[in-house]
Amino acid sequence: MIYFPQLRNDALVQYPAGRTRIYRTVETLTEELRPLKSTDPGAQRIRWKMLMRGLSDSERQAVEQFHQSVEGQFRPFGFMDPFDNLLAWSTDFANAIWHKDAGIVLTPLQPDPTGGTQGFLVSNPTALSRRFYQILPVACWYQLIASVYLKSALATALPLVIGPIGNALSVPVMVGNSWERAAVRNQPAASGEEMLTGVELAPFTEVQCFGFQLEPTLVPAVYKTTAGIGGFYAACRLEHDALDWETEGVNSHSTELVVVTA
Repeated sequence: MIYFPQLRNDALVQYPAGRTRIYRTVETLTEELRPLKSTDPGAQRIRWKMLMRGLSDSERQAVEQFHQSVEGQFRPFGFMDPFDNLLAWSTDFANAIWHKDAGIVLTPLQPDPTGGTQGFLVSNPTALSRRFYQILPVACWYQLIASVYLKSALATALPLVIGPIGNALSVPVMVGNSWERAAVRNQPAASGEEMLTGVELAPFTEVQCFGFQLEPTLVPAVYKTTAGIGGFYAACRLEHDALDWETEGVNSHSTELVVVTA
């Protein structure tokens, strides 16, 4: 898969940047010629407009190589929404998209840090370390950060896991008896297009979890709840064939890119 390039500072876009959701309305006339209007969910599109300023020579080259690889509007590519949580069902850990190693037990309707009951108690009653995780079709050479709210009746070091399948990074974080948001950044790999992120529980331990988030930023942004669709789109396209540059000085270039969901 072709992927949208990440800039030198590990960002996907520069601000200000804009995101627009485009909907189509279907109008039907009844026998009495009365119009009935409804939205067409199958025609929904998302459009990101990004003005990139001050790009270095190497960043310009990366953007140009990307533009050539997709041939303007012709080829689709993978794009991570810089405003969204990449994970799907980020609060509903009981959904099938979340993988649970054999033995992991999930208890829903637990208190959460917002005062609601969307938290989960994740338990490992076995004598082996067990993982609870989600896998995304995201290039492992991106710089990403995963975060989750955690709480435990007994203070413990709980590993957060992030990275390519089979070689994921495991970083212990301290969990206490009050809600804390823990975060871990991956170590970009040279290859791989499946990113794993989750938690690992030691034998006979349990922890309360809420609000998993994965995003292409340096620090966690405000938590965003997702449902069936996360912020990764596998079939986006550029809106224009032309790539126009303005050179403002030595090692400083600007251009505008518009990305749309296919």
